[in-house]
Amino acid sequence: MPSKFLWILLVLPFPLMAGWTGITAFVGQSESDWLQASTLSQVNIDFYGLGIEEKTQGDLRVGARAGQFDLRLFDLFDASAEKYNGQFVSLYLRWPINLMKRVNFHTQVNYQLNLGENTIGLENAEINWSKVSVNAALSLRLGLLSVRPFINIHSIDGDISSATQTRIFKQNDNSSYGLMLDYFVERSAFVRLMVANGSNQAMLLSFVREN
Repeated sequence: MPSKFLWILLVLPFPLMAGWTGITAFVGQSESDWLQASTLSQVNIDFYGLGIEEKTQGDLRVGARAGQFDLRLFDLFDASAEKYNGQFVSLYLRWPINLMKRVNFHTQVNYQLNLGENTIGLENAEINWSKVSVNAALSLRLGLLSVRPFINIHSIDGDISSATQTRIFKQNDNSSYGLMLDYFVERSAFVRLMVANGSNQAMLLSFVREN
């Protein structure tokens, strides 16, 4: 079923579409390790969604994203698996600073809330977690291509609850790094490929239009 949060972003912006300065569609996957009561579990997440962004005075950008996820949680010792699907919504502040003609420094603070239910594994279990992240990047524009290495610091807190138990988890490590490549198909539209390594290994493909 389509995400409730995703439907909100699909329906609400249309009457005000001219007011948004940025619109994004994205699909991706990630892999990380979660720590539950001193036990490591591997987490694989596939996700997709939409985002909107507004430019304020002083070039500060305020944005929101929402979408759907499918999560698989693997026990590293007995190879058992749990599967969940659900929705996420995030709010962020982004501030690009122009350093010289083709070079910009970017900072971003993001808060994301994730809510899901199990499809395989624990009966009638729910998964809920929040993620706070801070991102810093330096971009270089080379013709139709923009290259942007970045670092990311993040914190995850959540729980898995069923009728019989509640398991609290957090991410085993809190830093990652990677590279974004933007290919401009128009002056204000580009395709972005993001690859991350470290505690959160991820790949993200985005289609972005900025006014």
